[in-house]
Amino acid sequence: MPPLVFFLSSPYPLACFFVFLLLSASFALQPTLHTQILNCANGKAHACGSIRKLWWRTFCLKGFLELGPCCFDKLEAASLNPFDWKIQKGMLWPLLPRKFPYIPGTDISGEVMEVGKGVRKFKPGDKVVAVVNPFSGGGLAEFAVVKENITASRPSETSASECAGLPVAGLTALEAITKTIGIKLDGSGERKNILITAASGGVGHYAVQLAKLGNTHVTATCGARNIELVKSLGADEVIDYKTPDGAALKSPSGKKYDAVIHCAVGFPWSTFEPNLALNGKVVDITPSSASMLTFALKKLTFSKKQLVPLFLFPKGKDLQYLIDLVKEGKLKTVVDSKYPITMAEDAWGKSIDGHATGKIIIEF
Repeated sequence: MPPLVFFLSSPYPLACFFVFLLLSASFALQPTLHTQILNCANGKAHACGSIRKLWWRTFCLKGFLELGPCCFDKLEAASLNPFDWKIQKGMLWPLLPRKFPYIPGTDISGEVMEVGKGVRKFKPGDKVVAVVNPFSGGGLAEFAVVKENITASRPSETSASECAGLPVAGLTALEAITKTIGIKLDGSGERKNILITAASGGVGHYAVQLAKLGNTHVTATCGARNIELVKSLGADEVIDYKTPDGAALKSPSGKKYDAVIHCAVGFPWSTFEPNLALNGKVVDITPSSASMLTFALKKLTFSKKQLVPLFLFPKGKDLQYLIDLVKEGKLKTVVDSKYPITMAEDAWGKSIDGHATGKIIIEF
């Protein structure tokens, strides 16, 4: 399930919950779609032709004129997210892919080549970072069309590769910390004790850095090989997730958590509950049907301890905020590895393996 912004104030939480269960059941019954998804290896788009021709036919001659204020970008770098290969494996069917051929990838950084009618913020030659609409796809292609409102300027002080990692992972971390938990990144506000699981991963390593800009005490979990890295990002306590305390999510200092940013998978609510403060909440960035059930039960029983599924609607202004933090040296992208587009298949396999430290970057 991709992260999308979920409004807890919605008057129809149960309706959303039952729709989620219906779609989950549908996903479970569908065959894997990976044999139909575009093979990006060796820079080939599809049997119908080259990436350039595919994009000019699909977007530039039709969609570019119909999608509203959009920019036509030449890519310099892109990054992978678990969301990408979940589409390939059919885990998001029937929502995605909407049609074939489908070029995966959402996080891009590049240069504006052309702008559509109504674009005011950008012009040809501008360096930008953007989120490709997942329903149209296109992040692993030579060119991509992106909407102006989910595009941000990239200053010359930052590289395409480090900024390409920001869109989905960085915005998810920002959403969880500032809007769901309510931490102020200027350091003001009540001090909070925060747990971040899988803190060396894509979302997790951004979450640690952003949380420490606020008035927080951060406990983090990761593998033993990444403990020093996560400490260097600012975490106050780091636990090896394979140890007994790590498996139980217990703070070494005995602190109860005001909030948990849950970036891992496989932890039941019973593991979180004894570690939460009285009004503690767990923000689940990859909500499953089980977590949605817990969310509904906690709402119905008016529990003070809550599980909050997080969904993301990316906004250009939030992406610009993250890029400005990178420029100021307050946020950095940890790069696990870089691959040329001709080795996209290897990058894809690395992402599926699930043990990347930080972000996997593809360069053009």
